[in-house]
Amino acid sequence: MYLRASTKSQKNSHEVQAQNIKAYCKTHDLNIIEYYSDTESGYNDDRKGLIKALKQAHKTGASIIVKSICRLGRKLSTIAALLEGNINIIVSDLGMNIPAFTLNIMACV
Repeated sequence: MYLRASTKSQKNSHEVQAQNIKAYCKTHDLNIIEYYSDTESGYNDDRKGLIKALKQAHKTGASIIVKSICRLGRKLSTIAALLEGNINIIVSDLGMNIPAFTLNIMACV
């Protein structure tokens, strides 16, 4: 699970995201292996929590689940690069079997 808020004043956003993802995982019988989070701008590609989540996903083959596509980042190039990688990304607001093409389109809006 990866959570991101842009500022410390949005810190409770992590709780809202986590609740949404936990409910989604329960409904779809998914296990959460680890929690990763950042409190910084999605325009920053060098976020420690995201980097740790990506390393864990590469190492174990686990998916990364986020509440919405914008939690991964705010730059289309970053999201496109993540979607082109060998990591399965689940967006709980959209569902499990969303094609990467659709996620790329969602990242544009």
